[in-house]
Amino acid sequence: MATKRSKAPTFADLVADAKAHPVAPSSAAASPGRFNRDGDLFHPDGTLLRLELADVSADEARVAVVAGADVAYEVCGCGGDGQCHPQWLSPEALADAALTAPVLRGRSAPTWIDVWTGSGLRVVFAHGDVLWVGLS
Repeated sequence: MATKRSKAPTFADLVADAKAHPVAPSSAAASPGRFNRDGDLFHPDGTLLRLELADVSADEARVAVVAGADVAYEVCGCGGDGQCHPQWLSPEALADAALTAPVLRGRSAPTWIDVWTGSGLRVVFAHGDVLWVGLS
Protein backbone atom coordinates (compact mmCIF):
# COMPACT_ATOMS: atom_id res chain seq x y z
CA MET A 1 0.00 0.00 0.00
CA ALA A 2 1.41 3.36 -0.99
CA THR A 3 1.84 5.96 1.71
CA LYS A 4 1.29 9.66 1.20
CA ARG A 5 4.45 11.72 1.72
CA SER A 6 4.19 15.01 3.48
CA LYS A 7 5.34 18.27 1.93
CA ALA A 8 9.09 18.93 2.10
CA PRO A 9 10.07 20.72 5.31
CA THR A 10 10.76 24.44 5.19
CA PHE A 11 14.09 25.87 6.28
CA ALA A 12 12.44 26.97 9.53
CA ASP A 13 11.25 23.39 10.09
CA LEU A 14 14.80 22.09 9.55
CA VAL A 15 16.25 24.63 12.00
CA ALA A 16 13.61 23.83 14.63
CA ASP A 17 14.27 20.10 14.22
CA ALA A 18 18.03 20.61 14.48
CA LYS A 19 17.59 22.57 17.71
CA ALA A 20 15.21 19.96 19.13
CA HIS A 21 17.41 17.00 18.13
CA PRO A 22 21.07 18.04 18.27
CA VAL A 23 23.49 15.65 16.62
CA ALA A 24 26.24 14.27 18.83
CA PRO A 25 29.67 14.82 17.35
CA SER A 26 31.10 11.82 15.57
CA SER A 27 34.14 10.08 16.98
CA ALA A 28 35.53 9.80 13.44
CA ALA A 29 36.96 12.64 11.41
CA ALA A 30 34.86 14.39 8.80
CA SER A 31 35.48 13.16 5.28
CA PRO A 32 34.26 15.87 2.85
CA GLY A 33 32.21 14.41 -0.01
CA ARG A 34 32.35 10.90 1.48
CA PHE A 35 31.36 8.70 4.38
CA ASN A 36 33.72 8.55 7.35
CA ARG A 37 34.57 5.33 9.22
CA ASP A 38 31.52 5.79 11.49
CA GLY A 39 29.20 5.84 8.45
CA ASP A 40 28.48 9.58 8.58
CA LEU A 41 27.96 11.23 5.16
CA PHE A 42 29.52 14.63 4.52
CA HIS A 43 28.81 17.18 1.80
CA PRO A 44 31.95 18.22 -0.15
CA ASP A 45 32.00 21.45 1.91
CA GLY A 46 32.31 19.35 5.11
CA THR A 47 28.69 19.66 6.31
CA LEU A 48 27.42 16.57 8.14
CA LEU A 49 24.33 15.14 6.39
CA ARG A 50 21.54 12.97 7.78
CA LEU A 51 19.08 10.78 5.90
CA GLU A 52 15.80 12.68 5.48
CA LEU A 53 13.82 10.47 3.07
CA ALA A 54 14.58 6.93 1.94
CA ASP A 55 13.60 5.46 -1.40
CA VAL A 56 12.09 8.52 -3.06
CA SER A 57 10.53 8.46 -6.52
CA ALA A 58 12.25 9.78 -9.64
CA ASP A 59 9.81 12.70 -9.74
CA GLU A 60 10.52 13.59 -6.09
CA ALA A 61 14.26 13.52 -6.83
CA ARG A 62 13.85 15.90 -9.77
CA VAL A 63 11.66 18.27 -7.72
CA ALA A 64 14.35 18.38 -5.02
CA VAL A 65 17.03 19.22 -7.61
CA VAL A 66 14.84 21.93 -9.16
CA ALA A 67 14.49 23.36 -5.62
CA GLY A 68 18.27 23.51 -5.27
CA ALA A 69 19.40 20.12 -3.96
CA ASP A 70 22.84 18.83 -4.88
CA VAL A 71 23.22 15.36 -6.40
CA ALA A 72 25.56 12.59 -5.27
CA TYR A 73 25.64 9.14 -6.81
CA GLU A 74 27.31 5.76 -6.72
CA VAL A 75 26.80 3.24 -9.50
CA CYS A 76 27.45 -0.14 -7.86
CA GLY A 77 24.48 -0.09 -5.45
CA CYS A 78 26.62 -0.47 -2.30
CA GLY A 79 25.24 2.69 -0.70
CA GLY A 80 28.50 4.61 -1.13
CA ASP A 81 30.09 3.76 2.18
CA GLY A 82 32.07 0.74 1.02
CA GLN A 83 34.96 0.66 -1.43
CA CYS A 84 33.29 3.09 -3.80
CA HIS A 85 32.71 6.68 -2.81
CA PRO A 86 29.97 9.14 -3.71
CA GLN A 87 30.52 11.23 -6.82
CA TRP A 88 29.05 14.75 -6.92
CA LEU A 89 27.53 16.57 -9.88
CA SER A 90 29.06 19.90 -10.90
CA PRO A 91 26.83 23.00 -10.88
CA GLU A 92 26.57 22.75 -14.68
CA ALA A 93 25.49 19.11 -14.53
CA LEU A 94 22.96 19.97 -11.80
CA ALA A 95 21.29 22.46 -14.12
CA ASP A 96 21.01 19.74 -16.78
CA ALA A 97 19.74 17.15 -14.25
CA ALA A 98 16.92 19.50 -13.25
CA LEU A 99 15.52 19.27 -16.78
CA THR A 100 14.54 15.59 -16.58
CA ALA A 101 13.63 13.00 -13.99
CA PRO A 102 16.04 10.12 -13.42
CA VAL A 103 15.21 6.61 -14.61
CA LEU A 104 15.67 3.85 -12.04
CA ARG A 105 16.58 0.82 -14.14
CA GLY A 106 17.84 -1.56 -11.48
CA ARG A 107 19.15 -4.01 -14.06
CA SER A 108 22.77 -4.29 -12.94
CA ALA A 109 22.72 -3.25 -9.27
CA PRO A 110 20.44 -2.53 -6.33
CA THR A 111 18.86 0.83 -7.22
CA TRP A 112 17.19 3.56 -5.18
CA ILE A 113 17.32 7.30 -4.41
CA ASP A 114 17.54 8.93 -0.97
CA VAL A 115 17.42 12.55 0.19
CA TRP A 116 19.91 13.74 2.81
CA THR A 117 19.94 17.08 4.69
CA GLY A 118 22.20 19.10 6.94
CA SER A 119 22.59 22.76 7.89
CA GLY A 120 20.16 23.93 5.22
CA LEU A 121 21.60 21.71 2.46
CA ARG A 122 19.66 18.98 0.64
CA VAL A 123 21.30 16.20 -1.32
CA VAL A 124 19.65 13.72 -3.66
CA PHE A 125 21.75 10.54 -3.48
CA ALA A 126 21.21 8.13 -6.40
CA HIS A 127 22.35 4.55 -5.85
CA GLY A 128 22.99 1.83 -8.40
CA ASP A 129 21.58 1.63 -11.91
CA VAL A 130 20.14 5.14 -12.26
CA LEU A 131 20.11 6.92 -15.63
CA TRP A 132 20.20 10.70 -15.24
CA VAL A 133 21.94 13.53 -17.02
CA GLY A 134 25.41 13.95 -15.52
CA LEU A 135 25.70 10.52 -13.87
CA SER A 136 28.36 8.26 -15.33
